[in-house]
Amino acid sequence: MSSGMIVLIVLVTLAVLASAFVLVSLRFRRRLPPGAQARLRGQWEHVFAVADPRLRILEAEKVLDELLRLLGFQGSFADKLRAAGPLLRDREAVWQAHKLRNRIAHETGFSVSEGEARHAVHVFEQALKQFVK
Repeated sequence: MSSGMIVLIVLVTLAVLASAFVLVSLRFRRRLPPGAQARLRGQWEHVFAVADPRLRILEAEKVLDELLRLLGFQGSFADKLRAAGPLLRDREAVWQAHKLRNRIAHETGFSVSEGEARHAVHVFEQALKQFVK
């Protein structure tokens, strides 16, 4: 294969990738309805008023779930998280926090330390801050 052919293949590949990036970026450019940011900030403030670390994690995920719903994602939190994944800076950390939340919700007597709760809430907060200023 000639060097000219290789250059052409590389250029076409780059053009295709750039086009795909633009299309994905446009697809995921989502806006919150008016007043939603203030409402979400108020809900988030409530999270820190919750004394029980387990309940604080549950409340924090509820706020992120509401954000994803307002952005147009549908289904369970997991469904919304899968769909919104490319938008999130640290999707894996959000998944881990969600798994902790599921254990709290579904395992009898499951407890978490204050440090675990602080970390999970921080992860949800970082995801929220990507959309709520």
